[in-house]
Amino acid sequence: MTRRSAIPPRWSTAPSRRPIVPRTLAPVRSAERQLRSRLLVAKAARAALSFDGRLTSPTIEDACKQAGIHPHAYRVLFPTPDVLLDEIARLLVAEAASRMEWMIEQFRPEGDDPDDLVRAATCLARSSPLDRAGLMIRVERRIAAVRRRDGGDAVAGSEDALIAVLVDILHALLGKLGRRFSWPPRVLARVILDTYERSFEGWLLGLNEESTFHDSDYVREVLPLILRDATTASSTTEPRSRSGGRQGRMRSPGSATTNARSFEAHPVRNE
Repeated sequence: MTRRSAIPPRWSTAPSRRPIVPRTLAPVRSAERQLRSRLLVAKAARAALSFDGRLTSPTIEDACKQAGIHPHAYRVLFPTPDVLLDEIARLLVAEAASRMEWMIEQFRPEGDDPDDLVRAATCLARSSPLDRAGLMIRVERRIAAVRRRDGGDAVAGSEDALIAVLVDILHALLGKLGRRFSWPPRVLARVILDTYERSFEGWLLGLNEESTFHDSDYVREVLPLILRDATTASSTTEPRSRSGGRQGRMRSPGSATTNARSFEAHPVRNE
């Protein structure tokens, strides 16, 4: 006959396999899980929006399925579709920052060549500050904010984040060109973003491929003129790269990637 233990099962002395999480860390872990879940859903939805730019119920359901999130949990993470669009907007800013930063690092001016501004404009366009999906998402979010007269703060926050990224990119680009701002940096960044977006939209409406936008008249002619008129040759001596161009580095700590990550960590809420 099997002898029973005198210790009840619920008071077993065997070590528990479940790690003990201090109460002070539990809210932090929960917040980290929510942030990770939000990012997974946003990435899945961003990929789906690349096709038509519209956030529909099937799109949301598919994004939840890919992210492994239950639809009920989705409503907790994103109370409204606009909140999801804002999360995707933050993701777009981070993606644009990475692309532009990498492309500018590869840029090598010829040195005192009049065509360097054209090369710089082409380099900027090849880095895709905006792509087709990003353009549609931005337009969709702005229309929703105007239609409902709500969400303006979130839209403005997304715009400010992209402007901050572009300012840092321009600092690095002008450093390599041996030029400096003659316009206020944010004004130049705003002019470039607005004209770029309108021209890129017109390029797509003309049934052109987004991958060839760097060959457009805007990039080949207009953007170099903007860069020329809004900047001036630097009078200070700066170290040159091996290729002969001036070294252009991201400002620290306000680099493009840092600005984008800061926006992700401290988003403008509109819930």
